[in-house]
Amino acid sequence: MSISDLTYEDLEQLLAVTSKEEFLSLSKELHKHCLINIDDLEKIMNNENVKSICNDIKNNINLSINDIEKINSNLTSDGTFELPDFFLKFDSKETALNIFLQNYTLYNDSIKILCESYKSLDNSDNTMYETFSTLQKNAVKYMVQINEVKAKINNRSNIEMEEGKK
Repeated sequence: MSISDLTYEDLEQLLAVTSKEEFLSLSKELHKHCLINIDDLEKIMNNENVKSICNDIKNNINLSINDIEKINSNLTSDGTFELPDFFLKFDSKETALNIFLQNYTLYNDSIKILCESYKSLDNSDNTMYETFSTLQKNAVKYMVQINEVKAKINNRSNIEMEEGKK
């Protein structure tokens, strides 16, 4: 399954939760898939600016995973819910940032859908909702930073191409 196979409605169905345990489990799975995608981006790009932003994103996601693990330790249920990795894979350095932005937008949308689904539960915890809403807001900030790095890389490539023609 990949982004091209998913509609927003498919994503809503995939991420609809019926319990706090399911919300936490799917959230953790989503975060883990995103961390793997970030590691792959760092490897293919091999760029200090990209690496710096990726480290910030990973730190932010890891904080959320830690929060999930703390909450899970207080729950009696031991249910684990699987979430397929639906992020696109990187095929080249030239397209990696574009693909990552697609994946990260999907990640951000997924957080939003999970939060909305969780908030609709009778026993939803407003603190949890706020934590994930903050994560979603931070995701937007990181997307802007990635776009800025992408523009710098593209400008540098254009300059190098122009100099090569001389």
